Amino acid sequence: ETREGEGDQPLFQVKEFVTVAERKHPGFNKEGGAGKITKINYEDGPESKDLPLLKDGSEGGLRTTNYTYNVKYVLGGSEKRIDAQWIVSKDPLKIQRAELSAKRAKVTQEKKEAREALEKEKEMERQRVLEEKKAEA
Repeated sequence: ETREGEGDQPLFQVKEFVTVAERKHPGFNKEGGAGKITKINYEDGPESKDLPLLKDGSEGGLRTTNYTYNVKYVLGGSEKRIDAQWIVSKDPLKIQRAELSAKRAKVTQEKKEAREALEKEKEMERQRVLEEKKAEA
């Protein structure tokens, strides 16, 4: 789990057997399935602007952890840069960690949006006060 102020360790390990969720919606058609982690990609944080957005079906193309994973599927094929929210380990304890990770990512995004909305409100209030002062002068 990689979140602000938390450890910097990947959720899954190379050679670990996992299940990748099916991701099918308009414009996106990924079957998912059982596979093995072949590579762990350090993505430099969920909010990194230097890296391209994910093309794995993640909402807004944003990462939920500092890592993405390359997976080779048991029935053939592979996929690169899959966000942790789409991967479930065969280990039950890791399943719980992944669920918590996804929840934390959602909360982090909500907090960011709330901060941005508050900053926008403050700026609008500053502008209103300046306009009132100009009108009084």
